[in-house]
Amino acid sequence: MSDSKIAHRKHFRSRYGLLKVSFICLLSLQFLSARAQDKYWYFISEGISKTESQKILESLQLEPVTWSKWFHAWSAHGSLDNEIDGVDSCRKVTPLKLQRTLFEEPTLGFALEQMDAKILTNEGLTGKGVKIGIIDGGFLGAEQTASLAPIIADGRLVAFRNFLQPSDTDPFGGFRSLDDQHGTEVWELTGGYNAQKRIQFGLATGADYYLARTDHGAREQRQEEDFLIAALEWMDSLEVKLVNISLGYNTDYDNPAENYTPAMMDGKTALASLACQRATEEKGMLIVVAAGNDGDNSWKVIDVPADAPGVLTVGSTDLKFWRKMPFSSTGTDFTPFLKPEISCFASSGTSFSAPVITGLAACLWEKSPALSNTDLKALILQSGHLAGAPNNYMGHGVPSAKWLLFRITQDLVEIPEPAAIAPQSANKKKSITLEGEGKKNVVLFHKKDRFSVIKQEFFSTETNSLQVKQLENAKFTTVIVDHELVMEVEWE
Repeated sequence: MSDSKIAHRKHFRSRYGLLKVSFICLLSLQFLSARAQDKYWYFISEGISKTESQKILESLQLEPVTWSKWFHAWSAHGSLDNEIDGVDSCRKVTPLKLQRTLFEEPTLGFALEQMDAKILTNEGLTGKGVKIGIIDGGFLGAEQTASLAPIIADGRLVAFRNFLQPSDTDPFGGFRSLDDQHGTEVWELTGGYNAQKRIQFGLATGADYYLARTDHGAREQRQEEDFLIAALEWMDSLEVKLVNISLGYNTDYDNPAENYTPAMMDGKTALASLACQRATEEKGMLIVVAAGNDGDNSWKVIDVPADAPGVLTVGSTDLKFWRKMPFSSTGTDFTPFLKPEISCFASSGTSFSAPVITGLAACLWEKSPALSNTDLKALILQSGHLAGAPNNYMGHGVPSAKWLLFRITQDLVEIPEPAAIAPQSANKKKSITLEGEGKKNVVLFHKKDRFSVIKQEFFSTETNSLQVKQLENAKFTTVIVDHELVMEVEWE
C-alpha cells in the first residue's frame, strides 16, 4: 500500500498551490516589467480634460493606464515620434530590472533548497544517462503534468509495466479514488521541472525512467509484495541501477493473517525486503525506500521493504528546524543496523522525501559513474548534518549537496563509512558555550543508547550559554544548533 493517502495529497498540493499563486504573481510582474520599457508619463496641456486627453492618446495608438490629477498627466504604454497639440511634455518610465531577474534561474522545491541543491543545477547535473526505476501505484495523469511532459516528449519514459494487469500498456490510466496518481507525484519529485512556471521539483530532470505499477489502491494483499519483487527483477534485466520505492507494508491486509508485527521489521523476514537486499548485494542496485508514515501511531517503526539493511531508507523532516516530522517512521531498536539512514523535507509523507534523495543520487552517479552503489550510499550518509551522531529518528540527517559535489570532484572513489564523534561525559547537566549573536534554534535528541531516541526536544535561545539536562533513562544526548552538530553528551 502507498504510504501517503488522500489527506496527505491535499496537504502536498496546497503547499505547491501557494507556489502556483506566487508564480502567477511573478509572471504578471514580468509582463508589466517588459511593458514598462516603453511606458511614459504624458503631461497634458491646461484646459484639456481627462476624458479629452484620453481620447487624444488612444487616437495615437497609445494605451492610457493611470490618470494623475495632481500632475494633470497620463501614464501610458507607447511612445510618440513627434510633438502633438495637447501634450506639453513626456517622461519615460525606467523599467524595474529586479523583477526581470527573478526569472533568470528556476525556483527549487523546498526539499532541494534544504539540501543546497542549487550547486548541482548550476553544475548542469540532471542525472543524464542514469536509468531510474520507480516502483509505485499508478501514474495517472503524468502525461498531462507540466513538469513531467518534457521527459515524456523526449522519449525518456523508456519502459512501463503494470504487474497488476499485464495486458494494460497505458502508463497513465487509473482512478483518483484509488490513489492512482501517487506514482505521478513521486515521479515529479524525482525529476520534475515545470518550464512555464520555472519550478524544479526534482533533480533528475535528464534521467531515463522505467515505471512499474505493483500496488493497488483498493485492496491490500501480500501479492503486491510479489509484484514488487517481479518489478525489481524486470528492472535488473534492463540494467536499471537506481530504484525508488515509495511503498510500505505492515498491517491492514485484507486477510489479517498476512499482517506483519513490528518485531518482523528485521530485514530478513519479508521476502520483499530480502529481494531488495539481494538487489543491493548482488546486482549493484541502489534502492531508495520511504521509511513509512507511522511515527505518530501505534506501529511507529519502519515498514517492509524499508527494513532491508542494504537499501537507503529515507525519513522526513520539517523545513525550518530540521526536526523529524511526527508522521515519519522511526527505526527499530533491536537490529544491528540503523534505520532510517537519511532524511529530508516533506510536509505530507516519506513517499515524497525518498524521490528527492533518488534524484540527488542520480546527479551524483552522473558526475561519478565509477562509484559503486555502496560507495554512493556511504557518500550520501557522510554528507548528512548528523553524520557524526546518527539516530533512529533521522538517520544521518539532511544531506549537503555542496559537500557531496566537493567530494565527488576530488575523485574520491573509496568513501569511508561516517565516523561517530567522540561523546563528552557529564553528570546530570552539561554547560555549552555557543558562538554567534542573535537567536539560535536548538534541537536535542535524548537517547537510551547511541542510536535509539527517547525524545526529540526543540527550543530557541538568544543567550550564548546552553545548559543541557539529562532526561530520565537517557544515556546520550545529541546537541544540534542551527543545523550544526555541536556535541554528543554521554551521561555518567
